[in-house]
Amino acid sequence: MKFLIEKDKDGNWQLPLNCKDYMNRIMAGNYELELTKFRRTRTNKQNNWLWGKIYPLMWQPLIDAGCDEINSIDKVHKFCKVLIGGESIVNKYTGEVVTIPTSTKKMNTVEFCTYCDKCRDYAMEYLGVEIPDPIPVEERNKIKNDIKL
Repeated sequence: MKFLIEKDKDGNWQLPLNCKDYMNRIMAGNYELELTKFRRTRTNKQNNWLWGKIYPLMWQPLIDAGCDEINSIDKVHKFCKVLIGGESIVNKYTGEVVTIPTSTKKMNTVEFCTYCDKCRDYAMEYLGVEIPDPIPVEERNKIKNDIKL
């Protein structure tokens, strides 16, 4: 069971009522509680940048590099999920390595940003394609200057 809890400024934990009810209803025994920092899932803007800029800019260069079977943006996505975002599992008996694709849908904003950066790095290093930042440097500097004022 998952609950979103908050620690207030005074250091007190704010538990939702359904969490307290659930904890009171469960049977006696030992339980494991895991606390992780809550992060929002990827934003629509992040997702639009990936599907609208990064993948399209990688598509033709991947074909030019010999990946002729990548005939859609969806295949670029699958390629990147395995190659860049995949998790490697090693068979302890044979040493064979199998890569399992990672779901970008479940990534939080930080993980998704890292994934996009890895896609951009791959595009630059192996395909010779520079994928621009989602926010131009000049605009980013203007935002920083406006914040300082």
